[in-house]
Amino acid sequence: MEGYIAQYGKYGFYESVEARHACCGVRKLKPLARALSGASFWITGLRRGQSGNRATTPFAEFDAERGLIKPPFLIQGIFGVLGGIGADLENLTAMKQTADRLFGDQYHWSVLGAGRHQLPIAAMSVAMGANLRVGLEDSLWLGPGQLAKSNADQVKAARMIIEGLGLDVATPADAREMLQLKGADKVNF
Repeated sequence: MEGYIAQYGKYGFYESVEARHACCGVRKLKPLARALSGASFWITGLRRGQSGNRATTPFAEFDAERGLIKPPFLIQGIFGVLGGIGADLENLTAMKQTADRLFGDQYHWSVLGAGRHQLPIAAMSVAMGANLRVGLEDSLWLGPGQLAKSNADQVKAARMIIEGLGLDVATPADAREMLQLKGADKVNF
């Protein structure tokens, strides 16, 4: 703090954005970097009430700058969970724009919609270039008033959306290549 105070003064953070960033660097970022040194990963979260603009919080940018995670990143957007971000086009667009700004073309975007939002958010997100996650763990529904009998029902509905937009469904081999996964035959479990 002595160096900060010498350069900006005791209340310098009121004077400029640069001084505020420097203050956060000394009081928050440097201590966090020390705490994380040697860590292979860390988990954090932000509750809805803690930020009015949670959709624009650069959660993974900090880690990428410090080499804790490496591109291409898998960014999984979860929409429609009670207390979470709403399952609508405005929120979906905000999340996509944030990922584009932070990571450029160095990420794979995947989206899931919870509950009744699963297939509508799937259609919107695929049209915007996202990959999908569907299944009974996220929604029991196939459509209004219609329970899905299995994951296969939901996968078939998602496939119809993808192909209806003139796109191709990734094979398991395609997905492993995109995500740089080894495959079951190359792991010890």
